[in-house]
Order: sequence, then structure tokens, then C-alpha cells
Amino acid sequence: MDRAGNIRRLGPLALGALLVALALSVFARGLSHGFVVLDDYDKIVENPTVAGYGSSSTAERILTPGQGYVIPVTVAAWALLDDFGSSKAFHLASLATHLVVVLFLFCFLWRRSLPWAAFGAAVLAVHPLVVEPVAWVTGLKDLLAAAFALGATWLFVAGVERGRAGRVSVALAVLVFLLAALSKPTTVLLPGAWLVWLLVRKRAGAEPPRQASIMAGAALLLGLLLGLLSWAGHETIVADYQTPSRPGDGRALLSLGHQVWHLLWPLDLHPLYFLPPGSAWSEWHTWLGVSALAATGYSMWRARLRPLTMLGLSVMVVCYLPVSNLVVTPRQIADSYLYLPLAGAMIALVDSVADRTKQTGPLTLGALLPGVAGTLTVAGLTLLGGLQVERWEGGSALWQPVIERWPGWHVGFNALATRRLREERDAEAAKLYREAYRRGYRAEHLADFGVALAASGQLDDAECVLVEAVRHGNRPEEALRNYGRLLGANPRRDPRWLLAAQRLIPAAMEALEKKGSPEARLIVARLDTLRRRLGPPKTPLHWPRGSCYVLSPFRQ
Repeated sequence: MDRAGNIRRLGPLALGALLVALALSVFARGLSHGFVVLDDYDKIVENPTVAGYGSSSTAERILTPGQGYVIPVTVAAWALLDDFGSSKAFHLASLATHLVVVLFLFCFLWRRSLPWAAFGAAVLAVHPLVVEPVAWVTGLKDLLAAAFALGATWLFVAGVERGRAGRVSVALAVLVFLLAALSKPTTVLLPGAWLVWLLVRKRAGAEPPRQASIMAGAALLLGLLLGLLSWAGHETIVADYQTPSRPGDGRALLSLGHQVWHLLWPLDLHPLYFLPPGSAWSEWHTWLGVSALAATGYSMWRARLRPLTMLGLSVMVVCYLPVSNLVVTPRQIADSYLYLPLAGAMIALVDSVADRTKQTGPLTLGALLPGVAGTLTVAGLTLLGGLQVERWEGGSALWQPVIERWPGWHVGFNALATRRLREERDAEAAKLYREAYRRGYRAEHLADFGVALAASGQLDDAECVLVEAVRHGNRPEEALRNYGRLLGANPRRDPRWLLAAQRLIPAAMEALEKKGSPEARLIVARLDTLRRRLGPPKTPLHWPRGSCYVLSPFRQ
């Protein structure tokens, strides 16, 4: 083999190694991070389907209740990682999957243009937007979906280009696509991008195999059915910190504008974003969204005879549509939503600029400028991405910027309070929950607020809040157990709210008896003594929402 051939072969390997090194320079520091209170505990650590995967029913493993949608592939991966008993295993898996996605993208594009393929893959490797799905344990579902989606697209394209000899590859592409859709349903429309690519390829003069069109259409139908299953068969998640979009209010375009701004100017990224209710047409982000929509439409029109560019644009569009706020989504804006659309955008970018920047004559300063600009862009993104990873350590690093950015919003206070409660910094947690409730009443944090108050010695307030949690919270049985523990741990203390105690003590005893632990049996015995001393209730218990002093958002 001649020397030139060796260089041509070593070039992709060297650039692939450089991409891995870039990603590691950004994300390796996050391997020591733990779990964060944003879904990690609810969806993974304390989720019975994950923690008790071996004893879960087949229906629970397939339909994944409590996750918000059908993601059996992701839940199986979480269960496997949970056996290692450490958050580091989850972070290693996320980083490894991210590297696979980056290398998939590079290998998919490098024959088109090696330097530009390296640039596109490098942007995906280190952009601050991708920090959320890589550094956040729950974000593994986005990474798995992207890996399977890109792998399926690669198989489909390769199979079609091989003609009749590629039938097996096309069939495998459909199977891998199903793995993507069962990792996260944001990929359910992916075969639609394949159909658009086939159409543009036909217009460009390449007749697609009939089988490929049939298989892509069948895959799209299956994807739509899986999407409907997730939408109809599971909880429709509308987070309490967002207002659903309505036709004509512009909120879908507002969300798109924020996402585009985060892509172009990734300096102020947060785990959650506050969007005020009402019409969005007065917000400049909305008009940025309008511009982005128009630019996408124009780019697709220009790419009507460029199959690969159109494929990238189509992947970008169909993987963003499910989270575009045209349908209800868990969050109106999330950085993880742009992970796979960013990969699609890089496919379109590389194909569209490869011919225009191809060097055919002597090397000039003008020819060097794109490479210099690309290198500086990747360097800047690498620096910003590394800074963003540090925030995903959790606690104050993650939530204090949210509190400072939106001081009137309760979410940052609640999230940081929950973290402090898990760290047994109870007085701090109680103070933060107080601040959160001064900014608005939210039933889902009542039980935790009561526990924090009790643990920090504020027994009267704790008793009141736990009664409120039993009557109006979203975890009444847990609140009953904690209410029983509060009264049982202080048997000589008379309950501050006598009628509530007379009504709730028998139910608290029953809830504690289900635990069957020695500690629970001791509390039940003490509660039984207290129940007999207090006597039966003489009037019904009337307990309106917000009855406790500490729950008023207006009292200082």
C-alpha cells in the first residue's frame, strides 16, 4: 500500500480519535456527579419498575407506567445500570452513548467531506445544548433514541443505495428504528424523513427500490401507533410550571425561538425555563421562531434536488415536531429536545457546504478562513460546554442560577429545597420551601415541606402542613405515614389540630401497619394510645386548601 493511501486511511481515524478526546475533555469531569432532583429519583432511583425490574410484570416492563410514555428500552437500560449501585455507572453509559452518536455522525458524513464531517460531529460532541442529555442521568433516553435513530438512518441509506442487495439492511433499519422509538417517542416520525429523502432522490434521477418505500411507510405507521400509545395510554404530563399552547397564541413559536437562541447563543442555559402565560406575540423570541421556521422552509426548498441535505433537514424537523408544543409535552423548552435535531442540522450543513468549500486550486487565505472559523467555533463551544457540565453537579450549582434568573418563580426554590432535604439539611430545606410557597401554592411539595419542618423542630407548622398534604397533596398515604410519625415520635405532645388528629390517626395507623417494620409497629402502638386519649371526632373535618400560615404566598 502506498504512502498516500495510508494517509487517507489514517485521516478519519485521527479525526475520530480527536472527536473522542474533545468530548472527554468536556464530559469526563461529570462522571463523579450524582443524581439530581429533576426526575432522576422519581423516574429511576425510586421507580419500582427500575429498582425492582426482575419482579415487575411484563406489562410494567413494556408499558413503563410512571414514565409518561412507553420507553421499555430505556427502562431496561436503567435497570441494568441500577444493578451497579452507583450513579457513576449511569454517567459512564451516557457518555459512552454520546460518543457512539458522535462517531455515527462522523462516519455517516466523512466520505462527503472529511474536514466538514469532523466539524459537524465536533459541534454535536461539545455544544452546551447537549450537556443536559449527557450530564443528566434521565437524559439517557435522548441519547439512546439518537444512537438508534442515526444507526437506523445509516442502515436505510446504505440499503437503498445498494439496490436489491440492500434489502436486509433496509429491514434492519426498521428494527433499529423501533428500538429508537421505544427509547423515546420523539423519534416516532423518523421514517417520514426517509420517505422525503426517497422522494428527493427520485427527483434527482435515482429511482428508489419499491421495497424501501413500502418498508419506510410501514415503519412510519408503526411509529405513529407507538406515539399514540404513549399519548393515550399514559399520563399526559403538563408540568405545573407551564401553560399549554393554544391555537393562535404563538407559544409554539415562542418555544422554538428560545430553542434557536440557545443554539446560537448558549450562554444562559438552565434545566427549566419559565414562560409567562398569555399571548406570545409581543416577545422577540417568538419572531425569532418565525424566522427560524421561514429559514427552514427556504432551506428545504433549496434542497429539493439535494437528497442528503434534505435528509438532514427532514430528520431535524420530524424529531422536533413531537416536542414543538403543537402537542402537550412535559416541558415547553428543554435543551435535550434539540439533541437529535442538532445532528440532523449538522448532516444538512455538511452536505450543503462541502462542494462550496472544496479546494481545487492553490491554497489561499480565503480558503483557510472556513477552517479557522470552524476551529475557533469548536474551541469556544468546548469551553462553554465544560462550564455547563459543572452546573449539572446539582444542588446550588444547578438551581441557584434558576432562582437568580426568575426570583419570583417557585420552581428553583422547590428543587433546591428537595436537594437539601435529601442531604438532611432540614432547616435550609424548610426555609427554601417557605420561599417557594410565598411564590405560589403547589400541592406536590406539601409532604416534603412537612417533613422538613418536622426534622428542623418546627412541629406545629409541620403538623399543619402534613394535614394539608393528606387532604390536598398528591401523595396522601406517604403524608399519612409522616403525620403518624410526627405524632408518634412526640407522644406527650398534644396535637395542635385536635379534630384533624381524631380523624387522621386511625388512617395513619393503617398506613404505617402496611410497612410492617419494628419502627412502624412502635409508632402504631403510641398512636393507638393517643387515639384512645383523644377520643372519637364529634364533627366533620373541614380543611380548605392553604389553611396553614406557612402556605400563604402573601404572608411574610
